[in-house]
Amino acid sequence: MTAMTLADHALDYVADGWLIFPVNPNTKAPLVDGGMKAATADPISIAEWWTRWPDALIGCRIPRDMVLLDIDPRHGGLQTWEALLDLHGPLTSRCHFSGRGDGGFHIWLTAPGTTKGRWSVRALNQWAQDRGHGHAITDSKHTAGIDLLHHGHRYTILPPSPHPETGDPYTWAHQGPPTQCPAWLAELITVPDTPTHTPAPPPVARRDDSIADWYTNTQTWDQLLTRHGWTSTREGQWRHPQATSALSATITHNCLFVYSPNTPFDETADGEPHGYTLFNAYATLEHRGDLSAAAKAAMQLPGAPQAAKTDIDAFVRNMSTPDDQTGGQLEAVANPLAEWRLDWPIFWATDHKAEDFLCAPILARGRGHAFFAKAKTGKSLFVLEMVAAIATGRPFLAHPEGPGQKVLYIDYEMTPDDITERLQTFGYGPHDNLENLNYIQMPNIPTLDTVQGGITVVEAALDWGVDLVVIDTMARSVQGEENAMETTRDYFRHTGSRLKREGITTLRVDHAGKDSERGQRGSSAKNDDVDVVWEMSAKAAEPGREHLTIKATHKRMGWIPAAVEIVRTDAVPMHSYDSSTQWIEGTKELADELDRLGVPANAGRRAVRDDYSIEFTDRAFSDAKRYRQQRSIEAFTSAQAARAPLGAPPPRTTSTHHSAPPS
Repeated sequence: MTAMTLADHALDYVADGWLIFPVNPNTKAPLVDGGMKAATADPISIAEWWTRWPDALIGCRIPRDMVLLDIDPRHGGLQTWEALLDLHGPLTSRCHFSGRGDGGFHIWLTAPGTTKGRWSVRALNQWAQDRGHGHAITDSKHTAGIDLLHHGHRYTILPPSPHPETGDPYTWAHQGPPTQCPAWLAELITVPDTPTHTPAPPPVARRDDSIADWYTNTQTWDQLLTRHGWTSTREGQWRHPQATSALSATITHNCLFVYSPNTPFDETADGEPHGYTLFNAYATLEHRGDLSAAAKAAMQLPGAPQAAKTDIDAFVRNMSTPDDQTGGQLEAVANPLAEWRLDWPIFWATDHKAEDFLCAPILARGRGHAFFAKAKTGKSLFVLEMVAAIATGRPFLAHPEGPGQKVLYIDYEMTPDDITERLQTFGYGPHDNLENLNYIQMPNIPTLDTVQGGITVVEAALDWGVDLVVIDTMARSVQGEENAMETTRDYFRHTGSRLKREGITTLRVDHAGKDSERGQRGSSAKNDDVDVVWEMSAKAAEPGREHLTIKATHKRMGWIPAAVEIVRTDAVPMHSYDSSTQWIEGTKELADELDRLGVPANAGRRAVRDDYSIEFTDRAFSDAKRYRQQRSIEAFTSAQAARAPLGAPPPRTTSTHHSAPPS
């Protein structure tokens, strides 16, 4: 009989309704965005995750009506637990042991039936300290060696996941139903839902030379935390010296939020945040939380503002907060929709009409795009030149010259000879740095309307850190019937939506149907799973010039243009704005004025109006912006020709079709 895999066990757990997610087998950190909030009982998601990470530990989010006691022998937890049982008698409930092998375990309990309040270990810690049990973290903070895990705070690893340090599995000691938390224990691990406090003195106005503000604005988290043995695991994430997991704290909005019980700081739980400013953290780590002592010490630092003692006293009163701020609600700990609820003040303060292009005016940053045309219109030709410019930092249409951005281009059609010919036509050669262009030529990979295909592309995109993924063409990347709605939906579910959640821009190249009026070939669902649908069509041709229209047949953002008129020539760049049909009167004058004022090429309309006090219509600004870009492209191409290295093929002559707009 074949042994069960971790994936098999994970699927068994979700079949029983457990909320499961994959955990890094080396660090015990979540492997999915959203961490434990991404936990699910959906077997399809579980299968996808463990296909991607077959060695992942089985993480479990605690059910809403339960609490787990984490008994940690390293901090005296076994001694505390045995003392409690000696006093109150045995307690049998669902329980599983850690694979560390030191006797640590998690005991599962259901929430008390009548007690209303928040989970908190404060009373338990005090009980242990009064009786000489547990462990002193600092002179001013003591732990019982027992932490609480609940729906909004931390998670547990389920058997038979192997422990990262020993390789030994977590094991069930008792897998029966959890026992209800007894009253004697509830008194030690809960606090009233609405604690009462002595009213604090009215706050005093903060001074501009506040020592706390000065310390927070002039010192750094790196200076403070590394001084106490903390290490940075990645930007904004920290690990304390005695930590066994990868993450102990995060810094968000310049405040420290701690998730470990074994530090001098109060823990943050879902719905009960404890944010420490840099000054508060300094007071906690170096002055036992004494704000007055911390203020006086900070005033001795070079450059610190000075304050009278009365100012310090008022400052301390103003900084004071209610004493009991720990724990999480016993019921309804976390609203499952809270993460996506609009914050109205931020909503109205945000300019939702602001343009945000990865490559203006075609690709909106972080959005999904479809680009289609009739056969032999040259859609892949246009897309490849645009993508090469993005990767190398060359200007293209309204996309200014700048640092190159990383692209994953999956090409199911062209041969190496085809690619060489096209890149050389665009003016590229061995002397150009194309490292940002991860070009995948005719790959033999699972189709993108399957679980494994989506995982393959998303993993590659994340590994290379790309900003854009191009699929050329859609028809060859899927196995389902192209005309079937399910094929497009499966592609979006397994590939498109996953890339979008990662903030990666996508462009899907496709063919037009037999009836061009009906759009892309295949199901109408192809218009529904992207934010912008572009159709390219030929207008007219003349010797050396072909006029093309790129029309937005569907768009979700108002700032995407309805259409873009371009010309294709035999010059470099091959594709550029068709200036003879687009400029309106006054375009050149406005462009010249923007140049004179030093307005950045990618500045938005609102910023220009606010910062430079210039009056213009939206159409005039758009034309002036494109006109400036056309001049920039011509200047760039000329400079490239002048800088061409010895032995490199000279860039072909730049286009001379740029005509000045009417004044």
